[in-house]
Amino acid sequence: MKEKFTEEIWNGIIGHTKPLGLDGVQILEVKPGYCNLEAYIDESNVNFYGFAHGGILFTLCDSASGIATYAYGVNNVTLDSSISYLKSVKTGKINIICANIHKGRKTAVNKVNIFNEEGELCTTSSFTMYLKGDIDNK
Repeated sequence: MKEKFTEEIWNGIIGHTKPLGLDGVQILEVKPGYCNLEAYIDESNVNFYGFAHGGILFTLCDSASGIATYAYGVNNVTLDSSISYLKSVKTGKINIICANIHKGRKTAVNKVNIFNEEGELCTTSSFTMYLKGDIDNK
């Protein structure tokens, strides 16, 4: 495992936030197997009922899982996932925290949680990532 991120790894991590379609997604902390993102849910991200759309929340969780896994220096794609929406998310700041719970030769399993501004758990999810190999060998 590399102690410091190479420029290639860091650029890949940043690239994981591009498809989110959300302005202001910030990477607060990232290390192999872990990341903490902050995002702002505004009126453009809510559903008919005024709460964050589930697809937006899922996408944030999926991206966090990819970032935490990519930080190991490996290309990866989502193999399997599940998500539970525990509490509606209103507009405002949220934190998306991903922690690896298993890393093997071909897969990594990550737990990803979303917390609202009050620190309440709103979403919990699990992602199994397929490890495609070192980033040097795309």
